[in-house]
Amino acid sequence: MMQREFWVRADGSDAWEERKGLVKTALESGAQAVLVNVGEESLVNELGRIKVASKDENADIFLSEDIREIKKGRNSIAFYCEIKSKNDERRIAQAGQLANYVIINTRDWKIIPLENLIAELRGRCRILAEVHSAGEARVALETLEVGADGVIADCNPSEIRKIRNLIDSLSSERLGFNEVGITGAEEAGDMEAISIDTCSILNPGEGLIADEFLVHSDTEKTPWTEPTPFRISIDINSKIRTPDGIRTADRICPGDEILSANFEGRTRRLVVNETIPVRKRMIRVRADNSELKIPSDSGLVGKDGRKIPAGELKKGDRVLFLTRKI
Repeated sequence: MMQREFWVRADGSDAWEERKGLVKTALESGAQAVLVNVGEESLVNELGRIKVASKDENADIFLSEDIREIKKGRNSIAFYCEIKSKNDERRIAQAGQLANYVIINTRDWKIIPLENLIAELRGRCRILAEVHSAGEARVALETLEVGADGVIADCNPSEIRKIRNLIDSLSSERLGFNEVGITGAEEAGDMEAISIDTCSILNPGEGLIADEFLVHSDTEKTPWTEPTPFRISIDINSKIRTPDGIRTADRICPGDEILSANFEGRTRRLVVNETIPVRKRMIRVRADNSELKIPSDSGLVGKDGRKIPAGELKKGDRVLFLTRKI
C-alpha cells in the first residue's frame, strides 16, 4: 500500500508565534509537509526538517490556485481549489493532468465530487482532501474504498494528532513478534554506533527493528541522560527495516523513512531528522540464530512492552523477535 500523505496547514493571518505550534505538531506527528505563508520557509527550517508548501516559487512544493501558473519543470506543484460548483470539479480534473498534487477543499462536505475526482485522477497525481477533524479524514480516506491519497489537516494540535493516529491505523502493516530466549549477551568493547533522531515522539514499548530484534527507543531517563523519546541508538552495521526494504544503519540519512513497531506489532513510518555518529560501549546479543550489537545504554523490548536495558541482559532473558507479517 502506498503511504497516505499527511500535511498540516499552518498559514493564515495570525502571528507566526501563534502558528508555529502547528508546525511543531506537524514535525512531532511525522507529517510529510506543512503549508505556510510566503517568506516563512526559513522559519519552518529552524524548527525541524520537513517539506514546505507555499506560494513562493522556491518552496519545496509550489502552491497555486491558478492553473495558468502550473508549469512543467518545477520540482513539485500542488493545485488548491475549493469546490463550490461542477466547474470547480472540472478545474481540478484539468489541473491534475499537470500538477503533482491537487488539494480539494469542500466546505460543505460532499462525497460525490471526491468520488468523481478519485476515479478520474487516480494514478495521474496525488489527491489530498482538506479536513478539519478526524471524522472528516476518515470519510476522505475511505471513499471508494481506495480513498484519497492523503489529507491536509486544518485544525488544532489535538485534532492533528488524532488524524495522525487514524492514518497510522488505516495504513499500518502488522508484524508478528515472538518471545525468544537470549542465548548470549557479552561485552563487545567500544565500537562505532549511530543515534537516529526521528521527527516523531516514540511511545514506551516502541522502537525500530534491527537484525529482527525490536530495539527500544530512548524513552526512559538513565542515571546519565535525560529521556530522548525521538531517538534510537544502534550499531552502524545493523540491518534496519524501512518502508522500502532493509538497509544498514550507516546508510540511513536525514529525510529518510524508517519503520517503527510497538510490542503489539503495530507499525508506522517515521521520518529521520538527524543521524549522530557516536562511540559507545557495546553489548553483543545472540538469540534465535541471530546476533545484534547494541549500546549498553540502549535496550530491547519484552513481551509486555517493558524496556530491558542492554547492559543488564543475560542468558535466558526473553525479548521480542520478528517472525512474520500478519
